[in-house]
Amino acid sequence: MQIDLRNYQWEVIQPALRGKNIIIWLPTGGGKTRAAVFVARHHLDTKGGKGKVAVLVNKVPLVNQHYENEFEPALKHAYKVAAISGDSELKEQFALAVRKYDVIICTAQILQNALTSTEEEKHVDLTEFSLLVIDECHHTQKDGVYNKIMGHYIEKKHQGAKDLPQILGLTASPGTDGANSLERAKKHILQDPFGDTLKRMMRTIHSYFNVPSISGNLGSQMYEQSVVELEKEGAITFDRKMRNCALHLRKYNDSLMINDTVRMIDALENLALFYSTEEISKHALDQTDRFLLKVFNANKAELHSLTLNPVYENPKLNTLEQILLERFKDSNSRGIIFTKTRQSTHAMLGWIKSSDKLQKAGIKAECLTGAGVNSQTKHMTQQQQNEVIRKFRDGIINLLVATSVAEEGLDIKECNIVIRYGLINNEIAMVQARGRARAENSMYSVVAKKDGKELTREFTNEYRESLMKRAIEAVQEMPEKEYCIKIQELQLESIISRKVKEQKHHAVRMENDPKNVRFFCRNCNEAVCHGSDIQVIEGMHHVNVNPNFKIYYTVSGKINLPRKFEDWEPGGTVSCRKCGQAWGMEMIYKSVSVPSLNIKNFVVELPSMRKTFKQWKAVPCQMEEFNYVEFCSKCLPDLFADFF
Repeated sequence: MQIDLRNYQWEVIQPALRGKNIIIWLPTGGGKTRAAVFVARHHLDTKGGKGKVAVLVNKVPLVNQHYENEFEPALKHAYKVAAISGDSELKEQFALAVRKYDVIICTAQILQNALTSTEEEKHVDLTEFSLLVIDECHHTQKDGVYNKIMGHYIEKKHQGAKDLPQILGLTASPGTDGANSLERAKKHILQDPFGDTLKRMMRTIHSYFNVPSISGNLGSQMYEQSVVELEKEGAITFDRKMRNCALHLRKYNDSLMINDTVRMIDALENLALFYSTEEISKHALDQTDRFLLKVFNANKAELHSLTLNPVYENPKLNTLEQILLERFKDSNSRGIIFTKTRQSTHAMLGWIKSSDKLQKAGIKAECLTGAGVNSQTKHMTQQQQNEVIRKFRDGIINLLVATSVAEEGLDIKECNIVIRYGLINNEIAMVQARGRARAENSMYSVVAKKDGKELTREFTNEYRESLMKRAIEAVQEMPEKEYCIKIQELQLESIISRKVKEQKHHAVRMENDPKNVRFFCRNCNEAVCHGSDIQVIEGMHHVNVNPNFKIYYTVSGKINLPRKFEDWEPGGTVSCRKCGQAWGMEMIYKSVSVPSLNIKNFVVELPSMRKTFKQWKAVPCQMEEFNYVEFCSKCLPDLFADFF
């Protein structure tokens, strides 16, 4: 298959054809992937059968997209190409596939797992590749998986390793890492009777637990951060009154923000779902639980009556409706509305379908959200994502309501309308979203409150975009010797910084003996286990192996995850027997059931303090690896009677 390139594509790939490490920076729709395919084929041709290419992506749908649309059609006549993602059968034989295929297209995490694997048959080294293509390479930052892979690369480079792969980065927006000098926008919260009622209820809760003050205006991000800290403090000090009040205030704050984004009814449903779940899954342990339920039940009728009055509805929705009606006068129009959360995408889809005007205009909409499991809203499987995108391409639907999953990478060329609705993101997201509008006579709009923080951020992003372009031009003009010296300095700094961080993390993990670390239910403060009861499966699943632990929990329902796993499957939800607080899930590992715990649901008591953690890796004690045989001998002694 011939690969036809435009003049500007020829220009940007010249250094790569000479074996240089480069980043291709072209606008969304500018043909970065096509240029990368040409470089990959040229690279393999010149290597005489000794080349090997890895194409790394940051989203599962991009694996098949790049395979089916670009790499496989162009290379299949001369080279073997494989697409490997979490759902692929080749995932577990990744190391074998690397040796067998000429081109591997995979999610970056799969390669990272192979690079760090201690099992010989699963381990892969970077030197096994001769070319590494990194799609959407602007994600190579902080603790992202791209950055970890490049950490391996530069460490090997400075150790003098030979045969390291050539690097080809692809991006539409390198970013500025947040650099700006614009004044912060003033906060502006929408005032309305529905919101005022929610705030009155929140103040009633404030008075009940007599908190001196909570930073931030009601309905703001700062307020949410404040009540999150209060909830932590209440959990750590075993103050259930403080903890539960803070937990409920956060839900009210969520509803205020939903009310500011979509409809009153969406905000009310958010609260109603929370309280129905509270009543069903948790037991009313004390006066605080009963008081909080009473506050909601006493006001829900008033809130519901307000949702029926269109006079108080969100004015931004009227603006959005006018934009859509104007743009969809053309029956061939197709658009994307970007909004912040999965919750808001589903709420906005409900609003679109309930609008007679939008339905008469021929608008056929569906949601497009991420595949990751989320406790707030239902996830989409990869198959469901692909089906929605197919319908959009085929014209069966003409409007996507999407989260950031559609901002970059996904091949959605037919768009001529892009709307960012109440979003606060950086300049990279702005450039990526704007790049979705590729069709003729395209339009890019931002819907936000006048003088609000969303518009201020959009102006900031425009400034950062110009700053980004100037920075790239300045780097391109640097003398080659100066450029090489600076790159080497930055790489050495990165290696040292990562090593120091790893040493500190290891030292912290060794601080405490697991026997001296205790875990308490975050909701009812029941002491339930020690760190020595916890073991780790596959480096990530923290399970309790103490047979006596079962007296503290119940198992209910059935958890469904978006994909299958080699050695285990999910069972039901594991919850505190005393209060009903969810703790994690039942993990059926090699046919044996073991409770897998989520650290967020516990308070950890260390010898020197009590603390909450978001991730297990932050807990300052080292848990042992799971011993399957030992666990079975303790928990299923009858099974082992014939062996001992």
